[in-house]
Amino acid sequence: MMRKTRLRYIIYAILWFLIVISLIYVSGFYVFEYQNSTCDYSLAYKYRPIIVDYNGDYKIINVYYTCNTTTITYYIVWEDEDVDIPGYRLFRALYYGSTKDIEPLVIKLNEDFPSKIILRDHMHRNIIVTVVNDTYAIYDNVYLKLENYRIRTYIVSENHGFGIKPNPKFNYSIEVSNYSIEKLDLSTYLHEKIGRRFSSNLYIVLKDLICYMLYSVYLVFIIVNRKVIF
Repeated sequence: MMRKTRLRYIIYAILWFLIVISLIYVSGFYVFEYQNSTCDYSLAYKYRPIIVDYNGDYKIINVYYTCNTTTITYYIVWEDEDVDIPGYRLFRALYYGSTKDIEPLVIKLNEDFPSKIILRDHMHRNIIVTVVNDTYAIYDNVYLKLENYRIRTYIVSENHGFGIKPNPKFNYSIEVSNYSIEKLDLSTYLHEKIGRRFSSNLYIVLKDLICYMLYSVYLVFIIVNRKVIF
Protein backbone atom coordinates (compact mmCIF):
# COMPACT_ATOMS: atom_id res chain seq x y z
CA MET A 1 0.00 0.00 0.00
CA MET A 2 2.80 2.39 0.90
CA ARG A 3 4.55 1.67 -2.39
CA LYS A 4 1.40 2.51 -4.35
CA THR A 5 1.01 5.76 -2.41
CA ARG A 6 4.58 6.79 -3.15
CA LEU A 7 4.12 5.92 -6.82
CA ARG A 8 0.95 8.00 -6.94
CA TYR A 9 2.74 11.03 -5.50
CA ILE A 10 5.59 10.59 -7.94
CA ILE A 11 3.09 10.62 -10.78
CA TYR A 12 1.46 13.75 -9.30
CA ALA A 13 4.84 15.50 -9.11
CA ILE A 14 5.67 14.62 -12.70
CA LEU A 15 2.25 15.74 -13.91
CA TRP A 16 2.57 19.02 -12.00
CA PHE A 17 5.93 19.68 -13.60
CA LEU A 18 4.61 18.88 -17.09
CA ILE A 19 1.54 21.08 -16.61
CA VAL A 20 3.62 24.06 -15.51
CA ILE A 21 6.08 23.65 -18.36
CA SER A 22 3.23 23.21 -20.85
CA LEU A 23 1.55 26.42 -19.71
CA ILE A 24 4.80 28.33 -20.06
CA TYR A 25 5.52 26.67 -23.40
CA VAL A 26 2.21 27.47 -25.09
CA SER A 27 2.06 31.02 -23.75
CA GLY A 28 4.92 32.27 -25.90
CA PHE A 29 5.79 34.61 -23.00
CA TYR A 30 5.33 38.32 -22.66
CA VAL A 31 2.40 39.09 -24.89
CA PHE A 32 2.46 42.61 -23.45
CA GLU A 33 5.75 43.29 -25.26
CA TYR A 34 4.13 42.78 -28.65
CA GLN A 35 3.70 46.02 -30.57
CA ASN A 36 1.55 46.26 -33.65
CA SER A 37 3.20 47.88 -36.68
CA THR A 38 2.11 51.44 -37.31
CA CYS A 39 4.40 52.46 -40.18
CA ASP A 40 3.72 51.96 -43.86
CA TYR A 41 4.76 48.63 -45.40
CA SER A 42 6.65 50.41 -48.18
CA LEU A 43 8.99 52.02 -45.65
CA ALA A 44 9.95 48.68 -44.08
CA TYR A 45 10.32 47.13 -47.53
CA LYS A 46 12.51 49.97 -48.81
CA TYR A 47 15.13 49.68 -46.06
CA ARG A 48 15.27 45.89 -45.68
CA PRO A 49 18.87 44.64 -45.44
CA ILE A 50 20.83 42.84 -48.12
CA ILE A 51 21.92 39.57 -46.51
CA VAL A 52 24.96 37.69 -47.80
CA ASP A 53 24.75 34.13 -46.50
CA TYR A 54 27.35 31.40 -46.61
CA ASN A 55 26.73 28.05 -48.26
CA GLY A 56 25.37 26.30 -45.17
CA ASP A 57 22.83 23.54 -44.70
CA TYR A 58 19.91 25.83 -43.86
CA LYS A 59 18.44 28.75 -45.76
CA ILE A 60 16.37 31.82 -44.96
CA ILE A 61 12.70 30.89 -45.13
CA ASN A 62 10.98 34.09 -44.02
CA VAL A 63 11.49 37.70 -42.95
CA TYR A 64 9.02 39.42 -40.63
CA TYR A 65 8.96 43.07 -39.68
CA THR A 66 7.42 45.35 -37.09
CA CYS A 67 7.77 49.11 -37.11
CA ASN A 68 6.67 52.46 -35.76
CA THR A 69 7.71 56.06 -36.34
CA THR A 70 11.19 55.57 -34.86
CA THR A 71 12.15 51.92 -35.35
CA ILE A 72 11.94 49.10 -37.87
CA THR A 73 12.77 45.63 -36.60
CA TYR A 74 13.30 42.75 -39.02
CA TYR A 75 13.18 39.13 -37.87
CA ILE A 76 15.10 36.91 -40.28
CA VAL A 77 14.10 33.25 -40.04
CA TRP A 78 16.31 30.30 -40.95
CA GLU A 79 15.22 26.64 -41.06
CA ASP A 80 17.77 25.77 -38.36
CA GLU A 81 21.24 26.55 -37.05
CA ASP A 82 24.38 24.84 -38.34
CA VAL A 83 25.42 24.06 -34.77
CA ASP A 84 26.25 20.39 -34.22
CA ILE A 85 26.13 19.94 -30.44
CA PRO A 86 24.51 16.81 -28.92
CA GLY A 87 21.09 17.64 -27.50
CA TYR A 88 21.16 21.23 -28.77
CA ARG A 89 18.39 20.78 -31.34
CA LEU A 90 16.24 18.94 -28.82
CA PHE A 91 16.59 21.84 -26.38
CA ARG A 92 15.66 24.36 -29.06
CA ALA A 93 12.67 22.28 -30.16
CA LEU A 94 11.38 22.01 -26.60
CA TYR A 95 12.05 25.60 -25.62
CA TYR A 96 11.14 27.43 -28.83
CA GLY A 97 8.66 24.97 -30.30
CA SER A 98 10.88 24.40 -33.34
CA THR A 99 14.53 24.37 -34.35
CA LYS A 100 14.15 27.53 -36.43
CA ASP A 101 16.72 30.24 -35.91
CA ILE A 102 15.45 33.83 -35.79
CA GLU A 103 17.77 36.82 -35.70
CA PRO A 104 16.75 40.49 -35.37
CA LEU A 105 18.09 43.48 -37.27
CA VAL A 106 16.99 46.95 -36.15
CA ILE A 107 16.90 50.24 -38.04
CA LYS A 108 16.44 53.48 -36.11
CA LEU A 109 14.62 56.20 -38.02
CA ASN A 110 14.88 59.97 -38.06
CA GLU A 111 12.01 61.54 -40.02
CA ASP A 112 11.50 58.30 -42.00
CA PHE A 113 15.19 58.02 -42.89
CA PRO A 114 17.60 55.52 -41.26
CA SER A 115 19.96 57.03 -38.69
CA LYS A 116 21.28 53.87 -37.00
CA ILE A 117 21.45 50.22 -38.04
CA ILE A 118 21.83 47.69 -35.23
CA LEU A 119 23.15 44.23 -36.06
CA ARG A 120 23.47 41.36 -33.59
CA ASP A 121 26.73 39.40 -33.86
CA HIS A 122 27.41 35.73 -33.08
CA MET A 123 27.82 36.53 -29.36
CA HIS A 124 24.53 38.45 -29.34
CA ARG A 125 26.34 41.77 -28.97
CA ASN A 126 25.08 44.82 -30.81
CA ILE A 127 26.99 46.31 -33.75
CA ILE A 128 25.70 49.88 -34.07
CA VAL A 129 26.26 51.43 -37.49
CA THR A 130 25.75 55.18 -37.97
CA VAL A 131 24.10 56.15 -41.25
CA VAL A 132 25.57 59.22 -42.95
CA ASN A 133 23.46 59.32 -46.11
CA ASP A 134 21.88 56.93 -48.62
CA THR A 135 25.26 55.72 -49.93
CA TYR A 136 27.46 55.15 -46.89
CA ALA A 137 27.58 54.62 -43.15
CA ILE A 138 30.29 54.45 -40.47
CA TYR A 139 31.19 51.80 -37.93
CA ASP A 140 34.33 51.96 -35.79
CA ASN A 141 35.88 54.58 -38.14
CA VAL A 142 35.29 52.30 -41.13
CA TYR A 143 33.15 53.50 -44.03
CA LEU A 144 30.49 51.08 -45.22
CA LYS A 145 28.75 51.27 -48.56
CA LEU A 146 24.96 51.48 -48.56
CA GLU A 147 22.62 50.92 -51.47
CA ASN A 148 19.90 53.53 -51.13
CA TYR A 149 20.14 53.18 -47.32
CA ARG A 150 20.18 49.38 -47.50
CA ILE A 151 23.07 47.79 -45.63
CA ARG A 152 24.90 44.72 -46.90
CA THR A 153 25.47 42.42 -43.95
CA TYR A 154 27.26 39.07 -43.82
CA ILE A 155 26.37 35.96 -41.87
CA VAL A 156 29.57 35.26 -39.96
CA SER A 157 28.76 32.24 -37.77
CA GLU A 158 26.88 28.94 -37.66
CA ASN A 159 24.25 30.51 -35.40
CA HIS A 160 23.68 33.24 -38.01
CA GLY A 161 25.34 36.18 -36.32
CA PHE A 162 25.56 39.34 -38.45
CA GLY A 163 28.78 41.11 -39.39
CA ILE A 164 29.92 43.98 -41.60
CA LYS A 165 32.72 41.89 -43.12
CA PRO A 166 32.69 38.32 -44.46
CA ASN A 167 34.08 35.49 -42.40
CA PRO A 168 37.15 34.20 -44.36
CA LYS A 169 36.44 30.58 -43.42
CA PHE A 170 33.03 30.63 -45.13
CA ASN A 171 32.19 30.18 -48.79
CA TYR A 172 29.67 32.91 -49.59
CA SER A 173 27.42 32.03 -52.48
CA ILE A 174 23.99 33.34 -51.47
CA GLU A 175 22.86 36.96 -51.64
CA VAL A 176 19.37 37.60 -50.36
CA SER A 177 18.38 40.96 -51.78
CA ASN A 178 15.09 40.90 -53.69
CA TYR A 179 12.77 39.32 -51.15
CA SER A 180 9.37 39.95 -49.66
CA ILE A 181 8.66 40.68 -46.00
CA GLU A 182 5.63 39.92 -43.83
CA LYS A 183 4.14 42.01 -41.07
CA LEU A 184 4.63 40.37 -37.68
CA ASP A 185 1.11 39.87 -36.34
CA LEU A 186 0.24 38.64 -32.86
CA SER A 187 -0.39 35.02 -33.86
CA THR A 188 3.01 34.78 -35.56
CA TYR A 189 4.64 36.54 -32.60
CA LEU A 190 3.32 33.84 -30.28
CA HIS A 191 3.82 30.94 -32.68
CA GLU A 192 7.46 31.78 -33.32
CA LYS A 193 8.01 32.55 -29.60
CA ILE A 194 9.45 35.99 -30.44
CA GLY A 195 8.89 37.23 -26.89
CA ARG A 196 10.70 34.25 -25.46
CA ARG A 197 13.63 34.65 -27.82
CA PHE A 198 14.24 38.38 -27.45
CA SER A 199 12.53 39.58 -24.30
CA SER A 200 14.58 41.87 -22.09
CA ASN A 201 13.12 39.84 -19.21
CA LEU A 202 14.39 36.50 -20.50
CA TYR A 203 16.48 35.93 -17.39
CA ILE A 204 13.24 35.85 -15.37
CA VAL A 205 11.86 33.16 -17.65
CA LEU A 206 14.98 31.04 -17.31
CA LYS A 207 14.99 31.49 -13.55
CA ASP A 208 11.36 30.35 -13.33
CA LEU A 209 12.01 27.31 -15.51
CA ILE A 210 15.02 26.27 -13.45
CA CYS A 211 13.14 26.78 -10.18
CA TYR A 212 10.22 24.66 -11.34
CA MET A 213 12.57 21.93 -12.52
CA LEU A 214 14.53 21.88 -9.26
CA TYR A 215 11.36 21.98 -7.19
CA SER A 216 9.90 19.02 -9.09
CA VAL A 217 13.07 16.98 -8.71
CA TYR A 218 13.26 17.85 -5.01
CA LEU A 219 9.62 16.86 -4.50
CA VAL A 220 10.19 13.50 -6.14
CA PHE A 221 13.30 12.97 -3.97
CA ILE A 222 11.29 13.61 -0.79
CA ILE A 223 8.52 11.23 -1.85
CA VAL A 224 10.85 8.42 -2.90
CA ASN A 225 13.23 8.67 0.07
CA ARG A 226 10.71 9.86 2.67
CA LYS A 227 13.35 12.26 3.88
CA VAL A 228 13.20 16.05 3.93
CA ILE A 229 16.45 17.92 3.44
CA PHE A 230 17.04 21.68 3.71
